[in-house]
Amino acid sequence: MNADGDETPEAAYRLLHERAVGQSPTPGERSLSAAQYDSARADYLAEKRIVAKPGVAIWPPTSQTLMKRLGNGSWSTAMTSLGLTTNSGRTRGTGSFSDDDYRSAVAEFLDAAADGDNRSVTSDSFAQYIVWAKERTAAGAKRPSGAAVRQHFGSWEAAKTAAQA
Repeated sequence: MNADGDETPEAAYRLLHERAVGQSPTPGERSLSAAQYDSARADYLAEKRIVAKPGVAIWPPTSQTLMKRLGNGSWSTAMTSLGLTTNSGRTRGTGSFSDDDYRSAVAEFLDAAADGDNRSVTSDSFAQYIVWAKERTAAGAKRPSGAAVRQHFGSWEAAKTAAQA
């Protein structure tokens, strides 16, 4: 809670912006990134000796909470709702993978899962896809993350169905 007793997400952002930048945010000013906000939050919690515990909400909230409460899941939208601008990034909903990229990555994974000789893939589960995608990306063959695949198709089952179509 800030000195005024205000526990709103807006107050949390103001506090952490002041700590990170040295002054209050002003309308039209460029915002902190979500990572900068979370870093300032971690420093604040450490300084105040506040320890997060499962199931207990602590203040200031995480960037995820600000995104949910102020921005419908988007950091940029949350910052705009506070009257701030954000660093330019990709347009929301666009990514580095096309629909074909998603389908072919899942199809490639399903082929690996069906191949009994492939010891790194033991099933066609979502958890196995996550491991496989990380391994392929680390080997230089970038693949969409599990979360991105699920978001793109709506569910893991829908992703598998689309890849097999």
